[in-house]
Amino acid sequence: MNQDTTSGQATGAIFRLRLLYFAAISIPVLLGAAIAWHHTGQFDVGLFTLSLAGVLMLLGGTTMTNDAFDLRYHEGEQPLLPVQVLQGALAFFVVGIMLGIYIALLTGPLVVVLGLLGVSSALLYSVPPVRLAGTGAGELLAGLNLSVVTTVGSYYVQTGQVSAEVVTVTVPPALLLAGVLAINGFRPSKLIEQRPLWNRLGPRSAFHIYLACVVCAFGWLAGGVFLRFVPLKGLISCGALPIAVVALRAAHTSNLRQATRYGAYAYLTMMGLLVFAYAA
Repeated sequence: MNQDTTSGQATGAIFRLRLLYFAAISIPVLLGAAIAWHHTGQFDVGLFTLSLAGVLMLLGGTTMTNDAFDLRYHEGEQPLLPVQVLQGALAFFVVGIMLGIYIALLTGPLVVVLGLLGVSSALLYSVPPVRLAGTGAGELLAGLNLSVVTTVGSYYVQTGQVSAEVVTVTVPPALLLAGVLAINGFRPSKLIEQRPLWNRLGPRSAFHIYLACVVCAFGWLAGGVFLRFVPLKGLISCGALPIAVVALRAAHTSNLRQATRYGAYAYLTMMGLLVFAYAA
């Protein structure tokens, strides 16, 4: 296999992964709006569109920042220099922050707080000397940020309030997403990126970490329904469990690429079913 073919396959894989990232951030915005619709019967299309555009810009900045620092460990494989990628990330962040400020003027100051939390989380995840990626804490922070913070922000934009139900509902998918990020971090291409804890644990630990995330996610969901923080119809999101089991089986056989893919599908399925439950 020649170098051009290998490079093309790598580019295609990165593109597919980025599509999953953008889907992962878009669905929480939709979920927040769906829960707001369920509670108030109102849906502001303009605010929803602005919110979606803002979080997509911040995600673009986040992924490019992460890529810029990853490039240091893959010299000669990428056509862009880290400084060029960082310049692109800055442009995304600037646009996202400007949109956030405009939305805050229309709705309330919590939008700015949540936006700053998102940006700071992105920097803590990617930028040395902190660089939480591959520490466990970084994956959990990213899951909470992409799922909980984004959904709460979308709900707040539509209603001007924060609901304990929104937070409770979004923790299970956040745990699934954290598990996916953990599995991905054990892949050989990631282990060279100064992930000391992941290197110490070894790839076989991916199964145990993801298993813990799955058990906690569905346990939290069941507990939320039992304590009436989550409506009974929220149990429809358990439809993601069979897909999570497929991801677990793949992780158990050390097929981390397949485990990452099906883990992402499980997360997206859970979020999609929650959207359906609240919007129907």
